Amino acid sequence: MRALANALIRRPLFCAALGLCLGVAVSPIFPKSFLFFAGLAGLTALVLAWQMLSSKRQALAALAFAVAGLAGGALRVQPLLQLWQAPGQAAVTMARLEAQVFADLGEREESGRRVLLLENVRVKDLESADDAKLWQGRVRLSFEPDPSAPALGPGDRIAFLGSIRPTQEASNPGEFRYRAFLLGRGITAQASSRKAAAPEQLSQGSVWQPRRLAWMAWTRLIQGLEQSGLSPRAVALTRGMVLGDTGSLTNRDMSVYARTGLVHILSVSGLHMALAMSLFLLLGKSAGLSRRGLAWMALPFAFGYAMICGMPVPCQRALCLFVFVLLGQALDLDTDLATSLGLGAILILLIQPGALFEAGTQLSFLVSLGLVTLTPLIQKNMPESWPRWLQRGLAATLAAELASVPLVAWHFGVYCWPALVATLLTAPLMGPVVGLGLLNAVLGYVAPSLALITAWPLEWVLKTLDWITSHLALLPLAAFSVGRPAFVWMFLWFAAVLVFSAWPRKRTAWIFVPLMLGMLWPGLPLAHRHPGETRVWFLDVGQGDAILTEFEDGKVLLVDAGPRLPDAGSWVVGPALRRLGINQVDWAVVTHPHADHAGGMAWVLDQFRVASLIHSGESHSGVIWPGLLALAQERGVPVLDLSLQDTPLDWEGRIRKLSPVLPRLQHSKQDMHNNNVVLEVGGWLLLTGDLQSQGEARLIKNGSLKHIEVLKVGHHGSKTSSSRQFLRAIHPSYAVISAGRHNRFGHPAPQPLRDLAGQTLFRTDLQGCIRVSHDSSGTRFFPWWSVTTESLWQAPPRVKRSKWKKFEETAL
Repeated sequence: MRALANALIRRPLFCAALGLCLGVAVSPIFPKSFLFFAGLAGLTALVLAWQMLSSKRQALAALAFAVAGLAGGALRVQPLLQLWQAPGQAAVTMARLEAQVFADLGEREESGRRVLLLENVRVKDLESADDAKLWQGRVRLSFEPDPSAPALGPGDRIAFLGSIRPTQEASNPGEFRYRAFLLGRGITAQASSRKAAAPEQLSQGSVWQPRRLAWMAWTRLIQGLEQSGLSPRAVALTRGMVLGDTGSLTNRDMSVYARTGLVHILSVSGLHMALAMSLFLLLGKSAGLSRRGLAWMALPFAFGYAMICGMPVPCQRALCLFVFVLLGQALDLDTDLATSLGLGAILILLIQPGALFEAGTQLSFLVSLGLVTLTPLIQKNMPESWPRWLQRGLAATLAAELASVPLVAWHFGVYCWPALVATLLTAPLMGPVVGLGLLNAVLGYVAPSLALITAWPLEWVLKTLDWITSHLALLPLAAFSVGRPAFVWMFLWFAAVLVFSAWPRKRTAWIFVPLMLGMLWPGLPLAHRHPGETRVWFLDVGQGDAILTEFEDGKVLLVDAGPRLPDAGSWVVGPALRRLGINQVDWAVVTHPHADHAGGMAWVLDQFRVASLIHSGESHSGVIWPGLLALAQERGVPVLDLSLQDTPLDWEGRIRKLSPVLPRLQHSKQDMHNNNVVLEVGGWLLLTGDLQSQGEARLIKNGSLKHIEVLKVGHHGSKTSSSRQFLRAIHPSYAVISAGRHNRFGHPAPQPLRDLAGQTLFRTDLQGCIRVSHDSSGTRFFPWWSVTTESLWQAPPRVKRSKWKKFEETAL
């Protein structure tokens, strides 16, 4: 510990960075009246720190720098806190918007929609007579691009018809806090244009703007890759790994790489920046350039590469670090990597204080610090007979794991053990990918015939990378759900890292074994036994269904998995399973093959062990349902058709099937809905899927119904479901409606809400995830958000298409 203290004392700027991080983190506890005194104290500490350095009192200088950083962090984060705490701006569902393009975020392969980041946004509500108002903050726009229209880039002024809504808070266990993530970057809302109505370009941005120049270079490099002779798969991977454009990669790609702990290599990050810089420096040394001259030349290259990649935040972090290292070399200053990390952290947090709360920032700095401090210590404890390169590679991999395991578990609820092998196997391939990718992009644009020569080695390197990753992803429990560790566990882990740093011995390393077992415990089957209690989560997946049930013996039933776009499997269902520590779904039920119920199930099959996939026997001509069945066959998951086969034996006493039954209903208003899977769970919960009135009438006629305590209202509260006769037959005490906020169908409809009067109502569109606990003492509900009782009984407005037609004629 004394060695650690001495190391900090010798690096006062690193102490300032630690203080700045602490100031940003704890600033909410500072009353605003004390901010003036905090600023005064920070300025005083900075003056004292400079004097202490000049008098060589390093310990006092380090302490003064830490205090100055603490005060600076508390002051710098105030504008961000005001943005977080400001009352939300009202959504506008029918609007004309004018804005300036700040950045082009690329096109999404699966949705076919393009994403732009806008600033200086003016919004005119078409349903009111008010003038256009300036929207606070930046806006993320999604729209269907028009191939015949000019490409929109930074600086362009555009106008479009659509809607704008502030981003909602996370509403499910484990869900990514997207609102906080966007607010940390100054983005306060999301907008979408009318379907098949791309934004109109009002004026073009100046070609001399740095962002415009970088965007033009980026688009030409992408064009070069597409003309270089690479296969579409290789182009998609190279665009992500070299140019930071992941829009051509599917959720399936992301899931495969996520299971091996390599998802970070699919988009430009510090690793790619380091590789690009290493290649540039290597070429410079080969050309005989001096160390200082090469450093001066590398600075514009670093800025240029970061700008071309769109300046993603991970790239910004790496750029800050490289700038300080290169400046140190160019000016011949005596600096080390720890000091450079501190300087980089200071610059990043002063520019964007919200970065401190992002998983990427935390992982970048902790892994970098771990590599610097732990790699040599681990390498010393390895057998001397091992090759030097193997020692170094294994030591670096273990150092990165020791630094990142707690944070990955905290943010994502998962431990990807194949990363120990995957990093070692794929690291040598990333250098050729970045080098050949840049070369192919340039040659493909200026000389496509020459690019054919360099395309084939890049193709084979990418195939090798894909092969390694796909095979490692298929290993049992490659991504192991661990829930969210307690702060005590996090403290013990990092305390063990400090102990190992002070006494780097093999016997000291054994301290991580019980800590690792403690981390894995929430994902083991024994941890999920809760005798006498059944737990149900009605997940908020937008306009769709996803109901997760965990029985008292730990068995898991998942009924539906939400829509395909956006993919509720990756966005909601998967993270919820991770956060709850669930690694196996015993029964995955798709009530019917519509996209809002079956869409997210592919991610579940990809990421988790699924013992059986159960469906209604209905087919669908779209791509989602055939693809899901093919994926189940590929994964070796048994598929059960409930209309033709008996229910699983272990359903007896816990799950009763009410539908589908033979003969199927035909020529009803919606056969797929009326023949969907209907389940009674535990004798107290009825899951109806999208059952409509004709299917309800058949259940009444068959005598299948009885009093049910909790009803999942059919078809998201549509007027075609929940008939009065059906509600009288089951007489529920509680009703849960799963619907999307601001959905275009107007669900739930007024009629079902009137007929449900007298029951206790819960709605996912207003309350988020609804958690239910059922045991011998009764049934308890825990909605994610609290709302007024009156709002639950109010039907949402439905925008009529005739209104849009009226406005489209005059608004633009």
